[in-house]
Amino acid sequence: PIPTQPPTSSSAPHHHQQNYHNRHNAPSSAPPPSAAPPSSSYPTPSSTNTASSSNSVEDAKKRKERFLMFTRVLMKYLEQKDRNMHARARAMIKECYDRNKQGDPAYASLTLSMQTKLRETVGPVYWKKAEDY
Repeated sequence: PIPTQPPTSSSAPHHHQQNYHNRHNAPSSAPPPSAAPPSSSYPTPSSTNTASSSNSVEDAKKRKERFLMFTRVLMKYLEQKDRNMHARARAMIKECYDRNKQGDPAYASLTLSMQTKLRETVGPVYWKKAEDY
């Protein structure tokens, strides 16, 4: 059960980063997304302008959860099929996390930076296999 209360701007980043930190040492972990990725696989709230703000918050949470789940599937797949690529993807996720923590503006959205860099790192074949899984 996740609280449905929208996080405040001061508490949200700390909460998400703390959750990531707690799960960071797991073998196929990925940081929790901090913003919804712009992708056709993950619809944006702008597609429904009549949605209330609470629905938008819930939609964003669902997109974040889907991307986190996708990342776990991708990492598990790579761990079994291509250990070298798994290590590269894992290092890239850590780099995104570290640069986000350092305040790098290009990594302000941990989810967006992860999605972009992960897709670049693993390539379209592995990305598609994880999507189809």
